[in-house]
Amino acid sequence: MLLADFGTPPPSLLDVIARLGGAELVAWTVGLIAVALLGLGVWGFLHLLRGHGRLLVRVEALEQRLVHAGFGGSLEVSTGDADGLPPGVRVPPMTAENVEGRPVNWSDLLESSRSVLLLFTSPGCSACRDLGQDIRAWQQRVAGQLRLVLASDGTAEEVWREASDFGLTDMLVDRDLRLFHAFEAKGTPSAVLVREDGTVGSCVTSGRAAILALLAREVAESESGSRAAARVAATLGTQLPGLPLRLLEGGSRTVAELIREPTVVLFWNPGCGYCRSMRNDLRRWERHQLPRAPRLVVVSTGDEASIRAEGFEVSVLLDPDFALAGALGIGGTPMAVLVDAESRVASALAAGPEAVLALADTSAEASRKFRLIGGRR
Repeated sequence: MLLADFGTPPPSLLDVIARLGGAELVAWTVGLIAVALLGLGVWGFLHLLRGHGRLLVRVEALEQRLVHAGFGGSLEVSTGDADGLPPGVRVPPMTAENVEGRPVNWSDLLESSRSVLLLFTSPGCSACRDLGQDIRAWQQRVAGQLRLVLASDGTAEEVWREASDFGLTDMLVDRDLRLFHAFEAKGTPSAVLVREDGTVGSCVTSGRAAILALLAREVAESESGSRAAARVAATLGTQLPGLPLRLLEGGSRTVAELIREPTVVLFWNPGCGYCRSMRNDLRRWERHQLPRAPRLVVVSTGDEASIRAEGFEVSVLLDPDFALAGALGIGGTPMAVLVDAESRVASALAAGPEAVLALADTSAEASRKFRLIGGRR
């Protein structure tokens, strides 16, 4: 009696599916799959969100540990290949002062014989204090090649005390971190090279290990360049080694076979930061050579693909083992030497972007000197 009051029992899910036509069955199946995929997507999103939350907590903890270790401010992620101003650009205006409160100019720091290593520190930075002993140990060794200058945002008394701990006599009071920010530094301790001509010589390097590596590399390159210059100077008037090298466009030649007039032989490495810093100037030299300017031949180490990417318009010889450079006693890049039309060494070694580009001097006086040095009177 009770069953009769409610009528016929409702069909089961299987009954409903059995009554569906072909098109309806396909639509129903697709809908069911879509619901299932949506559920899986929601579950995956929630799982990812929980993981992201845990990652943010870890990053925040890492930031705090770096701050406690001496890096001022919060951790910043660089979106470029390196921090700071690109090597080769002019230094920003000097904004610091000495401990007596008098303004300091770049002309007070820059010398013709050595670069400046600018050390950014802070009185509350424990990592800076740890670096002090290392800088003391390096001070005597680098004195002839580098002038070490400390720049700190402390009071005059604090800056003087920091510099004393580092064993330095050159110090700057960098109020409000104006010089620090002008070089686009990210934390302390950090360092940047400033060349004798007032250009940026390196990216900003942060942390004890990286600063010491920058010091070691700069000293090694300077010492290598000085020894190589002495060896090349001793070979003035001698023929270049007749070492066959592979041309980038194919075939093999010696440098002598490519020379018919005074030529700058440039030793290059596409992976060298100093080479990259002079690339635009070198390109202008290639495209706008004046009649009296020396020609250019490039001898490059590195892989062939990277060398091709440099886009040189002049002849390029591949020297992956630096054999020709080694024969001349050259141990770094960019370095260059002028040779005369008979492939005889006609200049001292030019080491570094500024010195290399100076060999492209197009004045009549420079051209006359080149000929005299090479013995072509």
